[in-house]
Amino acid sequence: MSVGVEFETDEERKRKFGGSTDMGNVSQVIPSLHPKFHVGAYVSNHSKEMTVVSGSDAAQPYTLAVAKALALTALDVLRDKQLLQQIKKDFEDDMSKLSHND
Repeated sequence: MSVGVEFETDEERKRKFGGSTDMGNVSQVIPSLHPKFHVGAYVSNHSKEMTVVSGSDAAQPYTLAVAKALALTALDVLRDKQLLQQIKKDFEDDMSKLSHND
């Protein structure tokens, strides 16, 4: 099901407006998701400009679409035990690869 979320394909924008998260430790223990999404303008997170833009009426359709996508993703994971097991397996495989690269 599509809810209208579009993914950024411009590598320069993805690098310029990249970010970090404070959940890094958690994501080393359990599968984690930290969505970052466009709110209608290219501004940096944690800036005064982001505060203004993200609170604007123009940002709300983007936020609603992402909220719907996250809710539908959660429903998929909760309803499909095989999907949950695959997520856990993929996570373990990824963590194993990381530990072998150290």
